[in-house]
Amino acid sequence: MAAAIKVARKRKLGAGQRIVVILPDGIRNYMTKFVSDQWMEAHLFMNPPEHTMRWWNHPVTNLTISLKYPIVNNKRTCSEALKEMMNQNIAIVVDEKG
Repeated sequence: MAAAIKVARKRKLGAGQRIVVILPDGIRNYMTKFVSDQWMEAHLFMNPPEHTMRWWNHPVTNLTISLKYPIVNNKRTCSEALKEMMNQNIAIVVDEKG
């Protein structure tokens, strides 16, 4: 805006003459998009980070994880799953393949 005023004075613009000034707005309206790396990656504005962890490309079924939480298969009733969940505050529900 200051530059526009300087130009107007320098060119001695009078009444009826105009200067168009394009000003950027704040990022507030765009924060959920452009400040999100996931959004930027999904829309190809950023390259996703390279993951060099040895387990990154392995399927979850190949991971050996020792769990201390109850595992409920999908053949059990909802009340049984809820009982496990109430005891531990968590229950992992899996299908017959695990």
